[in-house]
Amino acid sequence: MKKKFKAMYHQIEQLKEEIKEKDADLIRKHCEHHKVIKQYEKIRDVLGATKKRQTQLASITDLQKKEIRKIELVRHSYNSYAYFIMKKI
Repeated sequence: MKKKFKAMYHQIEQLKEEIKEKDADLIRKHCEHHKVIKQYEKIRDVLGATKKRQTQLASITDLQKKEIRKIELVRHSYNSYAYFIMKKI
């Protein structure tokens, strides 16, 4: 009977140790998962800000292209006017 109790006690201790190891592993994995989620959220935020900035830069580029077209039109008009004046003289 004593041998059975010793064997059962030893088995219980082994199971307790196994539970502690699995619990520690679960906690470690939970922490890793939480860390990955934080990284994902940070990357998602950076991506959103980057897309917003890209949109802003695209609109600025469009405005600058329109301004360049206007300046080229004014320059062309000035060149035509200068040519007309030179022809008159």
